[in-house]
Amino acid sequence: QGYEELERQLKEVFKERSNILRQLSKTSKELEGIKVNLQSLKNDEASAKSDVQKLLELGQKQREEMKSLQEAFQKQLNEATEKAEKQQATINFLKTEMERKSKMIRDLQNENKSLKNKLLSGNKLCGIHAEEVSKV
Repeated sequence: QGYEELERQLKEVFKERSNILRQLSKTSKELEGIKVNLQSLKNDEASAKSDVQKLLELGQKQREEMKSLQEAFQKQLNEATEKAEKQQATINFLKTEMERKSKMIRDLQNENKSLKNKLLSGNKLCGIHAEEVSKV
């Protein structure tokens, strides 16, 4: 009877051992699954960090390009403004010259009229003088 009891206890120990081994195997598989999931999460995190870094770099590059464009547009605007100011100065100069020359033309026309009148008066006087000379 002691032998049977030992045999029963031994069977029970083996059964318990089998259950423990099954449980360990199951736990090991679960741990392996968790390990795979954890590695996947780490990879996802690294990928997300990489994507964020790329987006940050792209944003910085776009800001630099926008700044460069803004500087180029400002330069063009300054050049256009300077050119417009020079053209306006030229227009003002030409307008002043035109007014000055128009005044000169009017003055010359008036002087011409005056000389014509003097010439006509002189001719009349010459005519009168000639008549007087012929009478004498």
